[in-house]
Amino acid sequence: MMTKDDAIDFVRSVLKIEDVEEKFKKDQYALLCSITKKYVHTEPFQNLTLLATKHEERHCPTLDEIQKDIYSTVGGLCFHHNVFMKYLLESLGYQVHFIACDIRFPGNHVAVLVKELIKPGDSYYVDVGCGYLIEQPISMQFDEKSQIYHQGFICYQFVRKNGVIQRIQTIAKFRPVLQKEITKERNWFVFLEMTLEPRELDYFSEAMRKVYTVRNAHSGWFLNDIRMVHKAQGKLVALKNTTFFSENENNELVDTTLLSKNDLIKWVEKYTPQIAVSNINPAVTNIQLQFECGE
Repeated sequence: MMTKDDAIDFVRSVLKIEDVEEKFKKDQYALLCSITKKYVHTEPFQNLTLLATKHEERHCPTLDEIQKDIYSTVGGLCFHHNVFMKYLLESLGYQVHFIACDIRFPGNHVAVLVKELIKPGDSYYVDVGCGYLIEQPISMQFDEKSQIYHQGFICYQFVRKNGVIQRIQTIAKFRPVLQKEITKERNWFVFLEMTLEPRELDYFSEAMRKVYTVRNAHSGWFLNDIRMVHKAQGKLVALKNTTFFSENENNELVDTTLLSKNDLIKWVEKYTPQIAVSNINPAVTNIQLQFECGE
């Protein structure tokens, strides 16, 4: 997908990280932390461009399409972000492979595992393509439970259970939680389950086809609702249809209603200006989104 020179150019020109080769030689972990944090602050998680696409033209993006969207910082869903991240890290010299995650349905989320990062045998979970943004690589070196991580309005933890690893986290109001997902120990919920088994890219073909083309199947919610998540001046901003969520200074999630299509246009122009507002009309039409104040 990319050469080493391509990867260095992206990190330098898009993520604004200099001296990449020197930093890789000095401290691979520190560079990886810089890359993942800069990435989630640069690339939006969004499905607006998908929703704006005609039904008959929707498809799982090709590698060329992924590269184009990421270089232009338009972003996309998990397949965009984590596929790009795997090939980026691999080209820089990291030992990395895909892993499959289940979010309510099998294999419908792609993530990345980086190995031999600090010492032989270690592994780190990297996920820059999730609506619940994770800014850092997460060590998988724990027995039953990882430490608890705090990031903005959410706390999350990884737990080994029945042969899989669960990512559990605090409940947030921009995502409905099923009763069976709520944990017994505290009022958290199971967001995803995964194993660390290496997967080839074609492993995800059928699940991703459904994510991008089939409504109400697998991750069909991405074909029913506008969902956008980004970082603005270090704080999370998110959009679900006509509700705007933002983190305040106390890391609390505050919601505001967008009353009209014009409000939606202003939101996109302010927080993700790299995404053409021409996507808004077809996206709103395709999901038949209604506003309190009409147009």
